[in-house]
Amino acid sequence: METIILVPGIEGSCLSLGQTPVWPPTLDEIAWEGYHRISELLDPAVVATAIWAELPVWEGYSYPVYRPIMTKLDQIAGRLGASRVDFYYDWRVDLWQTTPAFTASSEMLAQRIAKAVSDGATLITLVCHSMGNLVARLVLESQKYRNADWFAKISRLICICGPHLGAAAALGHALGCEDGALGLSSDDYRQIANNPLYPAGFQCFPKPGTEVLLDTSLGQRQQNQDVYDTAVDEKYQLMPSNARAAATSWHELDFKNRPDHVTYYLIAGTGYQTSNAYLYRGTTFVQTITVDGDGTVPVFSALAGSYSGKYTMPGDHVGILGTVQLADALDEIFGLSQMRTFVMAKAGITINLNKRTFAPDEIMQLLIIPDTPTTAIRGRLTVSAVPRAGAHSGAAALDLVPYGGGLPLEYQGPEIAQISARWTAPRLPGAYVMRFEGDSHQSSEQSSVVFFVNARSKSPLLRRTP
Repeated sequence: METIILVPGIEGSCLSLGQTPVWPPTLDEIAWEGYHRISELLDPAVVATAIWAELPVWEGYSYPVYRPIMTKLDQIAGRLGASRVDFYYDWRVDLWQTTPAFTASSEMLAQRIAKAVSDGATLITLVCHSMGNLVARLVLESQKYRNADWFAKISRLICICGPHLGAAAALGHALGCEDGALGLSSDDYRQIANNPLYPAGFQCFPKPGTEVLLDTSLGQRQQNQDVYDTAVDEKYQLMPSNARAAATSWHELDFKNRPDHVTYYLIAGTGYQTSNAYLYRGTTFVQTITVDGDGTVPVFSALAGSYSGKYTMPGDHVGILGTVQLADALDEIFGLSQMRTFVMAKAGITINLNKRTFAPDEIMQLLIIPDTPTTAIRGRLTVSAVPRAGAHSGAAALDLVPYGGGLPLEYQGPEIAQISARWTAPRLPGAYVMRFEGDSHQSSEQSSVVFFVNARSKSPLLRRTP
């Protein structure tokens, strides 16, 4: 029997301190109040309890996180007569090195694979997202587990938006020059990343030898600042021990060591400006250099290395998990005929945003993605505000509140797979739903998009250039 193991990325597992959940944040924290439980989140006693599936926002609407791919993999497992299991883990701790305080994430995954095999699995497929790809590759490409009885049972590695060469955004969070998100400010992210107990964020830095931090005040040959050098870490207030942990884990990762019996499939999201390098003048941040990617991981990083199949498709780092295009790719990889998860009277459209948390009046990048390539789209994008729980009295439930007049959208011409657009985020903090309502296409509750506006999300230093 085949077992499909889902391995989420950083921030993708729920964490609790005793009986008290500390991650993920609540809707109020994301949209209105900000996340104020950093001390609890950094407590060494925190444990992982589940994969973060979704955050309900309004009747029928949610911030879906991993729910779409969990549902899709359940459908695939049912058609194959396989089983699906979740691998949740403490996404703060070292991916490779086990310490007296914490078991490394890769060791935890190895234990979970071993248990699946002992429970009867004859084949293992690992479906990984974001940092979860690095966790799985440490199991596969290091020499640590090669002689384990269960190792030969691993048959496939499906890599979704994997930072195989790293992601500059991880460095940006540690430097404090990336935006905050999900109620966390940029200072919150910097504090978490630089905590010496939790090097996982640093382990997503671009691999050693990558020019990702440049000091333009120096001569041309001296501009590159090696973030794995202790002197550079001290200059930019980065945690040297976390940088050493990152260098150690990168040493274990090498596509040349891919086991012959494991087939790698790489999937990249495209269509968004994605951080690739940071320019400083001395220790003063100047701007971010961007390339194409999913808003977090560049395309070149997600498609790096040795593989048996690769896919590129429009979508942001998390929103891609709910696209029809990803669902079709997974069907193909598993050798199944394509099966759409919902049927509508009109052709479907999925809306993706470059991120989910915006500052008031911030420019939003969005992709309008038809289920299949089309020569015509006609309709209107609309935004509605979600009433805040407890903000009204009376027994009658409030409906979504229309925000603005919407954005007319009409296209007719050669066949396209996506339309790029920009919109200005609302001024008021809150949770919002963006939908497409049209003569030719429409979005469903699942393919609409939920986003948040929170003044804490914007870094005052951030400037970008394509």
